[in-house]
Amino acid sequence: MPFVRNGDNVLFHVKDDKTYINRVVANGTVELYRKRLPGAKFIGLPYSQWYYLQIEGSEPTIMRMPDVTVSSYSAVVDKDTGNSLDLLHGETRIAIADGDAFQQRETEFSRFKLVNRAVKRHLLAFTMELVEPYQLVKNAFRGKMPGNAMFLSPDNFGLLLQLSGVSRIPGFSRCLVYDDVNGYVAAGVAQRLALTDALSDPTTMECRSLKEGLQTLMEELTGKQIPLQERVRKAREYYAKLLAGLKIPPFPQELAVVTGKTTGNCIKSVLMECNILPFKVELEGSRPNISPFVAPLGAHRFASDETLSRLGYTLVDAPNDIVTRETTELWTPNAMYRALRHDHENWVSRRVKSLGIDLEPLFALLRDEQGGGLREYISQGEDSEEEELYFDSLIIATRSRPLPLVRLLTQFVRPAAPIVIFSSCGGALAELNSYVIRERCGILTSLYDNRALSFQVLPHRTRPAMLGESFGGYVMVYHAQVPTLDDGGVTRKAKDCATKKNRKVKG
Repeated sequence: MPFVRNGDNVLFHVKDDKTYINRVVANGTVELYRKRLPGAKFIGLPYSQWYYLQIEGSEPTIMRMPDVTVSSYSAVVDKDTGNSLDLLHGETRIAIADGDAFQQRETEFSRFKLVNRAVKRHLLAFTMELVEPYQLVKNAFRGKMPGNAMFLSPDNFGLLLQLSGVSRIPGFSRCLVYDDVNGYVAAGVAQRLALTDALSDPTTMECRSLKEGLQTLMEELTGKQIPLQERVRKAREYYAKLLAGLKIPPFPQELAVVTGKTTGNCIKSVLMECNILPFKVELEGSRPNISPFVAPLGAHRFASDETLSRLGYTLVDAPNDIVTRETTELWTPNAMYRALRHDHENWVSRRVKSLGIDLEPLFALLRDEQGGGLREYISQGEDSEEEELYFDSLIIATRSRPLPLVRLLTQFVRPAAPIVIFSSCGGALAELNSYVIRERCGILTSLYDNRALSFQVLPHRTRPAMLGESFGGYVMVYHAQVPTLDDGGVTRKAKDCATKKNRKVKG
């Protein structure tokens, strides 16, 4: 059973009250319904269990409810007598309501309101849940301002990830994400690509062996006059052995690339909020799953001014803009490969440093031999400059028209790759569907208007829920293919089908 760990971001669902999001730290405090409690009291408690908080004096006590839910149908029929939590609240409420301070109230409503507030002071019932991307989407969708998340419902969020085919082959997924939904979609992709088998304990035999191997390699490279190519070859062999020993996918076997309004700092904070990335370096490896390689890319490098003008957009550079479009190189499959390769090696260097393996001396030694910039030769071969990067799936969640983004980003995906688009406007997806049919650049197109409805299952009262989820947007999916030219046959057949009339003459 999963339990609360040091540094977890936790959802606290208080009975008859709102939901609180707090980070549980051993030496910190947790604020729960106007109470500040030490975080050490929550560490080690199982998730998805009901607890009640009692404060006797200045020392709070957290007790676990052994049987909160109803255990049998007969208890449900018999006025819900099996719910021990309701019984405990009922007894406390009766004892408080009998006091003189509450009997002097004029109306029944005022007495009821004050009694409920007093019950929470004496007996606070709550349950805990680990924060995940799905929970954040649900919390934002059901909040007071769902427009911040573009009305993305939890059901459409799950459908978006399912149709994209992310992690359908474990360890072999390349996903390109255009995220305008506060980083929630990118966090969902990162959760599915989490490294479940990567080593996180520096005391294991594999980590100690790799650390000793690095020390031996450094002594060999610094003590002898070895040619540069030989140094690079030995460093490359050790780097491949390091990735295989720690069970980290080599580049570009598995990665998630995020672009759009979700910048580097934004995606980092969202990953920490969803417990995918630890908020402190000391807590690296505290969770069972390790964060995958997630890299942000600048959206301003996907299109030139000429391309944007053909799409109907006009860009005017600001006077104090740091990025000048005249000198900025546009993204190509090869340029993206080279940029992400450096980011991947930096990520591996930070990842193994938490295990006691420092690769910086090895990188510095090779840079000094050549004058800098030799890190790129460590993880790849001599012909890596000609490599190109293409993705296996594309996810777009945008606030604007998705058609220009599809035309810009589909050049980086493989044929037959699923392309999934979320939009809160059905007309924008209809426009995209017409473009796919006209350009013949996709097959198996589907449009989903997903509204899940829960059912109440009780004896003699099984029926659909009275209230379901409100509007949650639309999801469109199709599989990319190389655009083919229409020689006139398709148009002619379509016109014949539209104008042909089958008539039977009676004679």
